Amino acid sequence: MGDKSKISWLMGGATWNPMTGCSKISAGCRYCYAEKMSRRLQAMKSPKYKNGFAVTCHDDDEKLMSQPLRWKRPRMVFVCSMGDLFHDDVPISFIDKVYDVMEKAPQHTFQVLTKRVQNMAEYVMHRGVDNIPGNVWHGVTVESNALGYRARILSQLMIPNKFISYEPLIGDPLIGDPAYAFSQRAMDYLGSIDSIIIGGESGPGARHLEISWLTGLIDMAHKSSCRVFVKQLGTEWANSEGLRGKGDKPEQWPEVLRVQEDIWWQGKS
Repeated sequence: MGDKSKISWLMGGATWNPMTGCSKISAGCRYCYAEKMSRRLQAMKSPKYKNGFAVTCHDDDEKLMSQPLRWKRPRMVFVCSMGDLFHDDVPISFIDKVYDVMEKAPQHTFQVLTKRVQNMAEYVMHRGVDNIPGNVWHGVTVESNALGYRARILSQLMIPNKFISYEPLIGDPLIGDPAYAFSQRAMDYLGSIDSIIIGGESGPGARHLEISWLTGLIDMAHKSSCRVFVKQLGTEWANSEGLRGKGDKPEQWPEVLRVQEDIWWQGKS
């Protein structure tokens, strides 16, 4: 059996972690859920997490490496939810093995999400655009406007099925004045992005989220024919509204934010 995921945008899919571990690279990493979970699993003596959150490739575990090949029912698969496949410490030869498995499992739809978009771009060039499996979605995390370059680099890759995760959204992702943000910037890169996911930060210490950041993103995405999935508004927003939890119940949101579209359809390409 696979690791069934509770991540809402996976639509009941699974996670597959042929590598685990990462290191902090930007402000959104401050309260990394994967790091906390890895430390907990290490303390519980889980063999896969014997190294804690250190980058670890599990290519010596053939059962794990071939796991998606044994799943006959088609499903969404989040690849390396407990790490970053494009971390500097992950060899290209290992990434090749992961992509080979995804290519051999065309019944599934795989999502690969990274904060290291330059490494992703270099890998695409290494493998060759024509050799990138069509059942793989490539995504980057953008937490604020300072990290918009990640989206721009992704947009320039001549591959299908691209998405952006604005989670945790901890700063206004729009650059410059509204006229530039809603027109020129949208044409600059969102026009070649298929889907975006938006989420406020959760947990103790969660940082502030402005509703205007979300409405701006939704409007900009729809003007670019880009689909949107609002995942949650975050713990800080929930607390400000006198609510418990992480603000993940759409019925509690302003109506304009209740946008959870089918983001894994075959997009613009």
